[in-house]
Amino acid sequence: MGKGKEKQNSVKVESFSTYGMGKANGIVQLLTDKVADAIFPKLEGQVIGKQIVKLPTGRIVVNIDSMTGSNASAEGVRGFYTLNGWSVEGEITPSISLTPQLLSRPIADSTATIAHELLHAVAHASDIQDTSRQGRYHNKNFGKLVDLVPDFLVRDVEDKKIGVTTKASAKVAIWIKEEIGEDEVKCLTEAYRLTPPPKAPREATTVKLGCPLCKNKVTQSLTLFKGGYVLLCNGDARQVETMHESKAMKPRG
Repeated sequence: MGKGKEKQNSVKVESFSTYGMGKANGIVQLLTDKVADAIFPKLEGQVIGKQIVKLPTGRIVVNIDSMTGSNASAEGVRGFYTLNGWSVEGEITPSISLTPQLLSRPIADSTATIAHELLHAVAHASDIQDTSRQGRYHNKNFGKLVDLVPDFLVRDVEDKKIGVTTKASAKVAIWIKEEIGEDEVKCLTEAYRLTPPPKAPREATTVKLGCPLCKNKVTQSLTLFKGGYVLLCNGDARQVETMHESKAMKPRG
């Protein structure tokens, strides 16, 4: 929805904050709408395999999701597309969820992530199989969609687990400068700093041990184990040097 232009894309982008980041969420909504305006015309009518590319219609909810942040950040996931992500006014709608951590990165990364997830929405509307392995592996069809929007996305190193990966095109910075105001960029880049990050996962306090001699399994204090002791089958704590467990009992991976 570029400056001075009427809305052109075929979806109604809405945002709902689940992370207490209302203002940033609104800017992400604006960014998603503008990215859709820019890439949808380049995609419509193209042919991928035997399918003609069609555009999604109706609502798409975009949100900054605290659960996404806590569950996905360890794997480097910045966002994901869900077909039946939200219920709005009784209507089941697809959604694009972004991790809070993404906002601490340059806005070009947010823009590229949104473009990536919008390609999944386009693939679904066009009945194009663009992923496998429960949506984790991005196949050659997805790569072909990426190639159609070089102003926003380029292919990155292909990963054995997730297939085609993407990164922001060098041209994205030019588009951002022309289409996104300085105040919006500042708000988006500062939003993560002003909001508490998701809590770190709790560290383990116990260790699982298995004794191959007596076939018993026990759980004991990690502190006790690191101190050179094992919890024997009868509940006694002994130094590992004095018992058969000193060789036989090892942490289970």
